[in-house]
Amino acid sequence: MKLHVKRILVLSLLAALLAGVPALADFDAVVTSSSMKVYRQAEPHDQIGALPMGTVVTVKDYNGKAALISYNGKTGIVRINDLQRTVQAPAASNTAAKVMYTAKATRVYRNASTAADSAKVAAGVQVNVLSVSGDWAKVERKGIVGYMDINDLSETKDAQPEIPIFNPAPAVTPEPEVETAPVKYENKTVMTKETCPVYAEPNTASARFTLDANVIVTLVATRGNWAMIKKSGNVGYVDADLLTTEVRAVEVDTADIKPADNSGSSIFSSGTNEEIIFKFLTREMGLNAAAACGVVSNIKHESDYKTTCVGDNGTSYGICQWHASRKTRLISWCDSHSYDYKSLKGQLYYLQYELKTYYPTVLSKLKAVSNTAQGAYDAGYQFCYSFEAPANRAARSNTRGNYAKDTLWKKYKT
Repeated sequence: MKLHVKRILVLSLLAALLAGVPALADFDAVVTSSSMKVYRQAEPHDQIGALPMGTVVTVKDYNGKAALISYNGKTGIVRINDLQRTVQAPAASNTAAKVMYTAKATRVYRNASTAADSAKVAAGVQVNVLSVSGDWAKVERKGIVGYMDINDLSETKDAQPEIPIFNPAPAVTPEPEVETAPVKYENKTVMTKETCPVYAEPNTASARFTLDANVIVTLVATRGNWAMIKKSGNVGYVDADLLTTEVRAVEVDTADIKPADNSGSSIFSSGTNEEIIFKFLTREMGLNAAAACGVVSNIKHESDYKTTCVGDNGTSYGICQWHASRKTRLISWCDSHSYDYKSLKGQLYYLQYELKTYYPTVLSKLKAVSNTAQGAYDAGYQFCYSFEAPANRAARSNTRGNYAKDTLWKKYKT
């Protein structure tokens, strides 16, 4: 939000309050935007934080454009359009509801579709299941209703909560499920002492990739033994003991250098899109033929190999139908690496980057499949279920696994 717009937003509410608008009875509201900006009441009305979708706050007062909220004992100004007043779930629903718990970190969706707006939910969170249809469970928590994958729920609270311990916004943080150590904001340059795992969330059960020794990163914050680091715009979590402030000029940062393309002339010089994709997966990424068949099967079903394929009312794009923020990330990454995001070459190199950076578990599973017909099925199923994650994903994963095994494997097996 530009500065003058921010000031108009904040001052409009303050003017209403100073004009003697009667105080309203406090009521709860839920954040409906992906990230709601929170501004300071006092001059100069700087942004003091942000709250993620699904956070419940108390509205103290509001006018047509802005609201004064309270959260965790702190107050701030927000856009009224980023909030929705909460309501209690109907008594009948509460009566029929079944108490369940999230068995792992997952997501809750506004509608029964993975294309709908969603928010993260930690493991071990209690929800009331109102109804089940296929793989979708209609759930309620604190008066908010949404949809979750029934396979991510358990009748017992066996899993320990995976609690986010950092919020990039320093002054307003999500309410923790348990007491945690205070966050210390650092914002300084550090270096990895040795090869170390970097986690997507501050817990060792989340997705991970590895940083080499002597890599220079920015230390954003620490809490307990966890360090939040940032490199080339990407954020992750590492053991703080694996970092040092004794930074030496030993690293050449290749994050913004175009990926090596020594085999590009032979991979992209001839063949159909299907054949080029298969060659890239096996030659450039080092997957075996079975794993490549599994990925190719998914691309076939997502886009029929068309690089300019558009889906989900314009929100998904490309051979893998990258959706919403993933589409934006595709375009940004290709632009910063001198690729045309509409080209097959650019999308394939981005796919390689995305698997390594954001889906290392999926990549590990692809590399682990046997080079057999069954391996092709497994790769097709896993890539669909964990990377593409479409609606009715179990059935679609099976379909794509079978196409990889029965059609593509017969064509490409080595």
